[in-house]
Amino acid sequence: MSFNEHYSINSEHYDDIPDAILQGEKTILEFGPATGINHLISRHRDFFIDNNNAGRYLGIDIIPYKERYLTIEKGDIRDFETDKRFDIVLALHVLEHIEISDWPHVIEKLTSWVALGGYLIIGTPHKELQNITGLHLVLRITPETIKQYLPDSEVSFFKTRYHFAEDGARFSWALLRYIWRQLKRHPYVKTTVRILAIWRNEE
Repeated sequence: MSFNEHYSINSEHYDDIPDAILQGEKTILEFGPATGINHLISRHRDFFIDNNNAGRYLGIDIIPYKERYLTIEKGDIRDFETDKRFDIVLALHVLEHIEISDWPHVIEKLTSWVALGGYLIIGTPHKELQNITGLHLVLRITPETIKQYLPDSEVSFFKTRYHFAEDGARFSWALLRYIWRQLKRHPYVKTTVRILAIWRNEE
């Protein structure tokens, strides 16, 4: 079972991030961006495009996708090294793919790459009970779980929102998203919830 089989177009993880953070000229390091299409259908589209075109964005993903809409290189967060510091470090829905025993090391690395006054932004599922795809190694993540490893972060919750968007995406993907949105309206289908944790380097 590969990541490609379960890659989906979903901009909500980026829509969750406050506008005050994603604006202006910022250097950005991101882990797990996939192809970058989700950035381009999010409400922060212009922010990512402008900073990417100016050479201020770098994405690292373990899958070398053929289609890449931003500057994305192959790599693994556990092995990645750099002496640079960034205004924004993103790890959206990455930690659930990493054994929790590796979290202290990974989060220490993530915070070390944040420039003074910059932000580390982490997103995870909330209280996920089943490993449906077989790709998630950590389940039942709560705000307390995040706070244990990132004590000074601010944690928020977001329910899954669905909208019809095909900008830059194949029509078939857009159609499937539309159908999925209709199915989610059924009263017996549960709404999923996401955690977004934001940590600022104020030292």
